[in-house]
Amino acid sequence: MSVHVIPPVVEVTVASSVDVMCASDAARRVTDLQGFSPIYQAMAAGAAQSLAEWLCRTQKEHKIEFYGLQSEQGTGFQIACKLNWVKGINAHNIEIAMQAKLADLVDEISLKPETDFILHLTLWLSEERKAIVRMKGDTS
Repeated sequence: MSVHVIPPVVEVTVASSVDVMCASDAARRVTDLQGFSPIYQAMAAGAAQSLAEWLCRTQKEHKIEFYGLQSEQGTGFQIACKLNWVKGINAHNIEIAMQAKLADLVDEISLKPETDFILHLTLWLSEERKAIVRMKGDTS
């Protein structure tokens, strides 16, 4: 499947609790630009916040990327973060832990050791997830 990144690509460095707020805000801003409705923007922000909080517990600096996606499946939003510090831990166990924490907030969670342990959290933009855009003066 061919996947293309849709700009902007926003990168947030997470090292402290203040950065958790920045990650949440970045997710909300990028999903807004991709056309997600506010409820799904909040879900993406919640996933970003949960991931950033988890990363803060490692007491190491991490970079999280936020961007739009375009594929045969449609348009979406993705959070990506390199977790090379988990080498030696079963990637499947980490995916299960992420599923338990984030499955209600995102559509797909993947962590592939062959991609240098990059965690991808994906939310796809379906018709019901699109923001309702009204023309100025439209009262319907």
